[in-house]
Amino acid sequence: RSSDLSTSWSTPLSFTVSQNDANLGCDANNYYLTASYLASGSYKGTLYSSNPSDSLDWYQFYVQQGQEFYITMRPPLDADFDLELYSPDIGPTRPVAYSRVRAFGYSESISYVANYTGNWRFRIYRPTSSAGEGQYTFSLSFPGPGGCPTLFAWNGSGYVDYGVINIHNSSEEDVIRQVGIDPN
Repeated sequence: RSSDLSTSWSTPLSFTVSQNDANLGCDANNYYLTASYLASGSYKGTLYSSNPSDSLDWYQFYVQQGQEFYITMRPPLDADFDLELYSPDIGPTRPVAYSRVRAFGYSESISYVANYTGNWRFRIYRPTSSAGEGQYTFSLSFPGPGGCPTLFAWNGSGYVDYGVINIHNSSEEDVIRQVGIDPN
């Protein structure tokens, strides 16, 4: 992204801000077919509205049928970014799951059990031109068969693995149990 900066007491400066979405060393791909591959982990990305505009990032990962996975994303406090999940059998025509909290700075999350084996894709995007801009953080996790989701907590600079949450028991009763992990 290129920008010009000048003041009344200086000559104009030109600088380039480069992206490093998901530690890729560049902007994540902007199209379904060329979505950037990811492994489980915590990442950062950037969306912005000016010169040139970058309003969405596509990512993909491989899972087998029956495997559970979780995607969480937190936009900057002054932005509203959304999250959509796409199945390999449907393609880019419509998301199979989405999280669209219509408020600035709120996290979006999707938990899903794969009903097809293949490359699943998700996109993080700015839903409107007034949705703000900046750096978002996100994570992709696979709890494994019969597992519970991993809780990633924001520590001020990134997401850290805080532990496991059991959301419901085998009788489908709502239960929330947190198992803490000693950070030391």
